[in-house]
Amino acid sequence: MIIFSIPFAILQVYFLISANWIKDAYRQTLEQLILLFFNVFLTVLYADSFYCYCAASKRYRIQVLNALKYLFACENQRRNRVVPVGESLHLTATLQQQGTTVH
Repeated sequence: MIIFSIPFAILQVYFLISANWIKDAYRQTLEQLILLFFNVFLTVLYADSFYCYCAASKRYRIQVLNALKYLFACENQRRNRVVPVGESLHLTATLQQQGTTVH
């Protein structure tokens, strides 16, 4: 990863230095192509390790799914629902047994 991070940093410094230079269309296209290559390659490096962890570790997959559920609030949907009066007493007792608070 560091093999491509250092050239990417050098490329960013070059872009900052040459931002006000007058460049023809070919040079601008070439610079954008090189920048795109580094962006895609560095993204694939990080995504690659993520997919390897997901493929190899069941615990990691469970943690990722739990984080996604929490992020998209799928876990909170059952607590925020409207229930009929007769069913609400049973739901309150069930939630108290699970250790969640009822407001």
